[in-house]
Amino acid sequence: MKIGKYLVTRFTTLAPPGVVPANPIKLLRMLNRQQTAFFLVAFFAWTLDAFDFFSVTLNIIEIGKTFNKSVAHITWGITVTLMLRSVGAIVFGIAGDRFGRKWPFVINIAFYATLEILT
Repeated sequence: MKIGKYLVTRFTTLAPPGVVPANPIKLLRMLNRQQTAFFLVAFFAWTLDAFDFFSVTLNIIEIGKTFNKSVAHITWGITVTLMLRSVGAIVFGIAGDRFGRKWPFVINIAFYATLEILT
């Protein structure tokens, strides 16, 4: 395909199809008891993760005073953490696709627990 034709057709192929999305309430009602429990656990874990992120971000100055570190050091730690989340997601996502979800998850939790204990 020539570059000119590609550029002309690119924007029209990016348009989403005219499919009406399903009602999320109806989809949630289709879940059985175990699926509902998994959904709720994941939702609450995501909520606590967001709470953790924002509580740390909003208290950078106090955290710096407590640990005798500058605000720059604390924000650098937050930045590195957020940048490495993508790396972990890619690595453990590929491992999950290749080896199944159980063992990459167990290794991830063990790695996380080890880092928590060491820090």
